[in-house]
Amino acid sequence: MIALGSACVEPGDESLDPSTEGTTEQTLGVSNATLACYVDTTAFDRLTSGYCVSVWMPGQPNPTSAHFEVVGLTSGSYTFTWSSSGCSSTSYWCNRTIRKDTSGGQPVTTSVTIRDNATGATKTVSATAEYIDGWN
Repeated sequence: MIALGSACVEPGDESLDPSTEGTTEQTLGVSNATLACYVDTTAFDRLTSGYCVSVWMPGQPNPTSAHFEVVGLTSGSYTFTWSSSGCSSTSYWCNRTIRKDTSGGQPVTTSVTIRDNATGATKTVSATAEYIDGWN
C-alpha cells in the first residue's frame, strides 16, 4: 500500500495517484456525450437521446423545428462539427426544419463530431427526429 497524504492506495489503483490526476475527467470529456433531440410543438417537449418523435394534430405547427442538443459533456472547451450547414461550431445545439410526414416530411437525422479542445479527443454522435401525422 502506498500512502498519499491521508489516503491509502492499493497497488494498481491509480484513481488517487497524483501522476494520473485529471486523467479521468479528461477521458470523460467526450466519452459520455450523446445527441438528444425533440420536435418543437405546443406540448411540453423533452430531450431524448438518439431518437425523438412528435405527433402532429390540428393546431400544431407545420413545419416546425427539430432541436438537437449534445448532452453528457463534462465542463470544458469543445468544438462542434455539425453535419448540417448553418450550425455553429461553437454551439452544442442546432435546429433543423422538419415537416409532418403527410406533408412530404421525412425523418431528419443530424450528426455532430465533438472535439475536446484540451485533450484532442473526439466523438461523433447522431440522432433522428420524426414528425408523424396523427390526424390523417
